[in-house]
Formats: sequence, structure tokens, C-alpha cells
Amino acid sequence: MNVESFLDYNQILKVIFEITGERVDYDFICSTKDERLSDSIIENLKNISSLEETDNPDICRLSINDTIFINLNKRTEEIESVNKLTSFETRLLAQSKTSSVPFSREQVSDFTPRTDLHTHFAGALKPETLIEVGKKHDIGYPTWILNKMGIDISQYEVDKSGNVPISSITDKDIETIKGHLMISPVTQETFNKMEEVYAFRGTFTKNSELFPDYLRALAEDYKRTGIGYAELSFSAFLTNPDYMQMLEDNLPQIEEETGVKLRFLAGLWRHSDQEWNLDDTDRLMRIAKSPYIVGVDVMGHETNSTDTFMEELQMLARYSMREDPNFAIRVHAGENPMFMDNVKRALEIVYEEHKTMEEETGKKQPMPRVRIGHGLYGVDDKVLDMAEEMEAIIEFNMSSNLALNNINNISEIPIKKYIDRGIDVVLGTDVDMVCIQLLEGKKLYLLLLQD
Repeated sequence: MNVESFLDYNQILKVIFEITGERVDYDFICSTKDERLSDSIIENLKNISSLEETDNPDICRLSINDTIFINLNKRTEEIESVNKLTSFETRLLAQSKTSSVPFSREQVSDFTPRTDLHTHFAGALKPETLIEVGKKHDIGYPTWILNKMGIDISQYEVDKSGNVPISSITDKDIETIKGHLMISPVTQETFNKMEEVYAFRGTFTKNSELFPDYLRALAEDYKRTGIGYAELSFSAFLTNPDYMQMLEDNLPQIEEETGVKLRFLAGLWRHSDQEWNLDDTDRLMRIAKSPYIVGVDVMGHETNSTDTFMEELQMLARYSMREDPNFAIRVHAGENPMFMDNVKRALEIVYEEHKTMEEETGKKQPMPRVRIGHGLYGVDDKVLDMAEEMEAIIEFNMSSNLALNNINNISEIPIKKYIDRGIDVVLGTDVDMVCIQLLEGKKLYLLLLQD
């Protein structure tokens, strides 16, 4: 008799028990399409797992590195208890980093996430949701993307715009598309790879007709995971006023029906031409009067200095002090080690603008609410001093940091440096819910606090 159980949140790993009389054997199945990675994960798991008898003759136990994962009742052939690997641990297994896998399960916590403060609209939607809504509206999918995905377009009718109606695409090819709309939960990729995924998603996420349906889908996904409040970065508000109207038309009813509040940070691109970004900053300060826009997010691949957009940060800091002390100024900084002073400069620019405005007005001004997205690199005493004084918030996104090859081990995450100074930190999902899983953070957080 075979008994099977999923071993991780993403249902990538499955353990199969074979019960023959009193004897129990087990094996693993990894469903990732990359055969090399699949074999690597299984081999690594076999090397660090064991099946043992317990004090109860009916129960045998599967452990990984001496941490209990599954209790199997040989008599009833039922799984009686199970832990699951997080996607963080699964990625480590795929990279043959097995010494610290799994993390301790000894501390039991009732902690449940209530918010997701760092994620992106274009990445938070599940591939299935993107396609389901796309089919509902019968959108066309570009042939250049299908070609890049390795799909044979000769079997489909192509319209004058070079698109194939998504409703006509076969189930097999839909599965291929889904695989390209996410970063696999077992791989480490580059930022460029993630941008390719965003490009593939763009047909869905940049179609304003689909926006209301996606708002509802996000709220329903968050409701299922226990999240009651989420903030998502999105840049289209600055160029298309229709999006603002859709927020006002749809969010009140969505909130009433799901109990989930969706709010947005208007996105500025750190690599945009300065004149363009200054215009966007002006537009942003106008739409920030909306209750659904709660701040700004300076985002993009961190391959330039924070000083590149210093003037924009100064304008936003002044807006916050004059108009809205609750307006959040988030800067993606310290995500990679290319510019080690980026976190420091983000804090310094706002701090100095605050000081200048107090000197100009002769009055005490509220400190703008600064949030640092990631904050992995360049964390020195000056950064900690300023973050503490400014009451800045540091937003950690552990799974995406590992997925995008910005870290290779949990020990590289300096969360405890901030916590020891009393600086507020949060855990975010950052991108695709399917890959990251909102609930995995609680075990990582407990582990880091223990160390």
C-alpha cells in the first residue's frame, strides 16, 4: 500500500511511503520540470532524512536532520502529523545547502501574519489568476512572448496585432505559459530573469480592463491567508487616471465583502530620466490625497546610487511634512551590494531635508515616515543610529532575496542588528504568492530571534 504526503507549501515535493506488512519504505518525488534540480533535491533529502520507529509500535517517523516532519500510522495508513518545508528551505536544498535545512520546528507559535506591507501588484497575482481573468475578458496574448516560451504558434490564428486569443490556447500550452509567469520555488535567478517574468505578465497586469477583477482576486487570496491589510506598489496611477477611478469604484465593495483593505504605493522608477521622475513626483503628490494611495515606492534594479533621485526624495519629504505625516516614503535600498551606501543615503537625504525645513520654518516638523525595502547591505552603526532616531521601518523579503540570488544563506540577513536596536522590521512577500507563501515567514522570524 502506498501513502503519500506533500512535504512543502508549493507542492513541489512529495514523500511516498510504501507499507508492506510491518515494513515501511519511503521515497521522494519532486515535480519541478528541471530534471537536474529535481534529482538534486531528492538526493539531498535522502542524505539528511531518516525513517525511525517510535515508542508506539503503530507509528513510524520521518525526520530531516533530526527534525520531525511526518508521523505515519502503519496500522491505519494515515498521516497523523506533518511539518512542511518552506520555499526558502526548498531553494536551499536545490542548491545543495543542506547543513541548516530544515530550520528548527521546536518553538511553536500562534503567530499569524495580518499584513503584507511589501509586495508589487504586477508580481503578487498567481499565474492561474492572471490567465483565468484574461480568459474571462478574451484578451489576446502576443506571439513574440509565445515564441520566446517555446510555444508553436502555427497551430493558432493570429490577429492583426500579432496576438493569439488566450481562450484558444490549448491546456498544454497554458501550462507552459503558467510556468513562465513565475519564478520557480526551487531556483535562484537573476533580477533580469525576474524582469522577463514581469514582461510576460505585462499583457495581463497592464491591461486596465482587467484591473478590477485582479483587485478582487488579490483581496480574496489575502483573505484566505488571514491577511487583512496589504500595500502594493504600482506605477500606472501616475500615467493613467482611469486606475484611480477604478480604485474608488471597486475597493469599497471589495473591502466590505472580503474584510481586506488594499492600499497602494505609487511607484517611481529609480532609473527614469530625472525630468520625467520629477514630473511623476508632481503627479504623485496630487493623487496622494486619495485614501487608497498611502505613499511612494522608489523601485527597480538597484544598480545606481540613491543620490540619483535625491531631488525627488527631498520633494517627497517636504510633501510629507507639509501635507501628510502618514505618507510613506519607501526606497528599495540595500537589496544587493552594488552601492553599499544606498540605505544610508536614503535615510540621510530625508533626515537632512527634515532638519532644513525646521530651520526654515523655525518650527518642529514631523519626521517623514521612511521605509527601507530590503536593507540587507551597508548596515553599519551610522545606519542603525539614523534608522532608530527616525523611527524608520525595515522591510525584509527573505524568500525573494534568496530567489534573486542576493543572499545564499539565512545568516546573511541582518534582521537581528535592527531588532537589537529597537528598530521596527516587517516581513513581506515582495512578489509571487505562489513562490513565496505568506505563512512561511513565522518560522524564519522565530529562528532569527533565537540566534
